[in-house]
Amino acid sequence: MLKKPMLLIFSILGLAACSSTQITTNKIDHASYLLPTVAGDKSTPFHQSNQHALNKAIEIETPEQIFALNDEAIGFVTKVVNSDLDDDGKVRALINHIFDRADLEMLYSATANTSAAKTYETGYANCLSLTILSYAMTQRAGLKSHFQRVNIPEFWTRREGSSLINGHINLRVMVDKQFGIQNIQQKNVIVDFDTQIRRRGFTSTDVSKERITAMFYNNKGAELLLKKDNYNAYRFLSEAVKTDTMFSDAWVNLGLLYRRLGEYSLAESVYELAAQLDTKNLTALDNLAYLYDFQGLNNKAEKVRSKLQFRRQRNPFYHMMLGEIAYEENQYELSIRHFNDAISIDREQHLFYFGLAKAHYASGDKKLAQRYLKRAKRNSLDDELSDLYASKLQAINLGTH
Repeated sequence: MLKKPMLLIFSILGLAACSSTQITTNKIDHASYLLPTVAGDKSTPFHQSNQHALNKAIEIETPEQIFALNDEAIGFVTKVVNSDLDDDGKVRALINHIFDRADLEMLYSATANTSAAKTYETGYANCLSLTILSYAMTQRAGLKSHFQRVNIPEFWTRREGSSLINGHINLRVMVDKQFGIQNIQQKNVIVDFDTQIRRRGFTSTDVSKERITAMFYNNKGAELLLKKDNYNAYRFLSEAVKTDTMFSDAWVNLGLLYRRLGEYSLAESVYELAAQLDTKNLTALDNLAYLYDFQGLNNKAEKVRSKLQFRRQRNPFYHMMLGEIAYEENQYELSIRHFNDAISIDREQHLFYFGLAKAHYASGDKKLAQRYLKRAKRNSLDDELSDLYASKLQAINLGTH
């Protein structure tokens, strides 16, 4: 059975390291041949009548629209700026306003790939849209803020039968602590949905506004790929790589789209480009191996995959992904084995114990399911997760789960 290719997307659940290596300028300058015309060019798989393209096209937000605030948000920022608070107080007032349910009811949603104004309006965000909103508000307030990509090992989530390897973004706001009129210290305030990431002490890398914009387009394109909307997925993904030609993740998703459309040569080219742009982007190689398998080039596929296996064996989240796939395929004993492999590498991650509990419950062992749910609850780092695991334990005890 062929292993399915993976999408790259940025949300709270996604944890991926970020380290791009430079390649020759010529390689990027001549990458335009990897972006065939969407409509009107009969030589490409994207050809369709102009009228059909016009009817089907989804509006692509401009960078200005992505970061613009609505009047209500501007009004609140103005109120904070005109207050007597120091910079530290202003930052905390803005953050509290964003997260305070009495004001916005800001809730996490993996699919909330929205502009700053839309996020403020709806009250739903993932890590990228939350960071975009927070950046727009702090910039409006005249505060110094920088985007950060958190350097965490590959982490997969499963949606609609697909594996998504996700990144994580947050915002670092710099404020001055003052004594009288003299600045005596500068401190950083981190705006992040995920308290567990902050507590585990992962390092972060500053990223540009252009990269964040490309991530926004990439997220939109990935969601459209999941919906099988190839035409609009291509429009957003091509916008991502035009915005930031060095953004490896978007090239990987374009490769998946090209493979889906039978453009195998284009797919191979963009996977190779993505791997050169970021040597830590193992998903580019993973999808390249899948492409070779798909074409019956098994020797080439195994050569690529052997390199991947060596590099991923010590990543517990890789074993967790294999456990999730086995669970979805009702192979519970295999799923248990993979989750145990993950735990043998990292005994602190609550998700591994939760996966193990699911697999044992599905195989009919309620006692072990309860045991590992208790361990997941004990290892969770916030009250919301602890309550979730407690409710699942209660459901098992009552025989309703």
